[in-house]
Amino acid sequence: MPEQQDTRSKLRFGWDSGDDGWGSDVNTNFQVLAYEGTHILVKQESVNTPPLTPTEADCYTVGGSPTGAWSGFAEFSLAVYGHPASGGGLRWLNISPKKGFLAWDEQ
Repeated sequence: MPEQQDTRSKLRFGWDSGDDGWGSDVNTNFQVLAYEGTHILVKQESVNTPPLTPTEADCYTVGGSPTGAWSGFAEFSLAVYGHPASGGGLRWLNISPKKGFLAWDEQ
């Protein structure tokens, strides 16, 4: 079966036995689960400027005038400090929440 992607969760699936679905596709699945699918814990809402000393998995909702590393992020999207699915070090990731996802205010 050719690889498929769930339209709601964006998780990839459908590899036949022996197919090489490892690597970026599986990493993307884990990233979706870690940063989007399991829980969204927001430190602060409507923030425009990234904090100077973020910790891995810090999550903010982006305000209407994002600056710095958040420039170009959409208002109300999530800014999550984490590892990109393609690999590499920690950086700010821009995630668009999907309809039906729940988020909690950390405070």
